[in-house]
Amino acid sequence: MATPENLNVKQVYDNNPSDTLLDDDLFYLGRAPYGQANDMAVRGAVLKNAIRATWVTVTDAYVLLQPNVNYIINRPSLVMLAMPASAAVGASIKILNINSGGWQIAQNTGQNIIFGDKNTTTGPVGYLASATKGDKIELTCVIENSMWFVEGVIGNITFA
Repeated sequence: MATPENLNVKQVYDNNPSDTLLDDDLFYLGRAPYGQANDMAVRGAVLKNAIRATWVTVTDAYVLLQPNVNYIINRPSLVMLAMPASAAVGASIKILNINSGGWQIAQNTGQNIIFGDKNTTTGPVGYLASATKGDKIELTCVIENSMWFVEGVIGNITFA
């Protein structure tokens, strides 16, 4: 059996040939000698999300957000953004506001968003909102279909 000390990429591929990337596949990142405290593994779902994420410019008043799609808000009046009803753990959404109208993210029944040490109110009453040009938020699904986590934010985001 191969150990971290004698393992190389060719051995891994020869023993596990595959042309697919599964969500639970792990990719080891580290430097020799292996097994140090700063080594890490990245799930396949994270890599798939990074590879397939697309950007959409929004000028409509209402948009149903999709997992692994990023949005550039370019509307002079408020844009209502509805969270996706279904999303896998690791799915992500980025929203950038480049106009003066701002945006508000509406949640579905049973959904909430963790924002620092706070949570939005669960369900349709809860929301995140921005009204300032230049605001940005990055969301990641942490519990399938129901809970999202704010991974990054620029600007003054309000919530309920």
